[in-house]
Amino acid sequence: MYTREQINAALTKVKEQLTTEEIVHGKQHEFLDPEVEEYIFNMNQILVFNSNEYSSKKSHACRTTGCIGGWLFTELHNNSPHWKLTRFQEKLDVEDEARKFIRWAGDTDPVLKTLFYPPAGIDYDHINNDDAVRAIDSYLETGSVDWYALLDLIEGVDYINEENNEDHPW
Repeated sequence: MYTREQINAALTKVKEQLTTEEIVHGKQHEFLDPEVEEYIFNMNQILVFNSNEYSSKKSHACRTTGCIGGWLFTELHNNSPHWKLTRFQEKLDVEDEARKFIRWAGDTDPVLKTLFYPPAGIDYDHINNDDAVRAIDSYLETGSVDWYALLDLIEGVDYINEENNEDHPW
């Protein structure tokens, strides 16, 4: 499907977008806000087509929002001569294709799967742009991703966001 070189080149572009805040960190509820204009990064979202089905006020024709895997998928497909994401595609088609890609990539490369899915117990909402950039750098430079070390957490301790407890070490 894709070569290591294609994936690494696309990840480098995603990293650049996260660094320059072309893609900004947002909370899950912002995906439903018709006034949101930024491309949102949130590890809780696999992929959300940013043509808001809840409102016709805002529309982004050729982008998706979501996690590292969703943005990697977008970058690969926006550069592919075979298929571009457009406003004419159904939201579910894009989400389905992204899930297939993320599943394929994770099955093909277990470290890439670790990049897409930090270990259980880590609150994905608190993984921001800088954290994602460090994770992508780690993958590109060393071929491994240790989310606990990147986030300066202790392995085996739950950092799940509880409704009434916003205490996080970062």
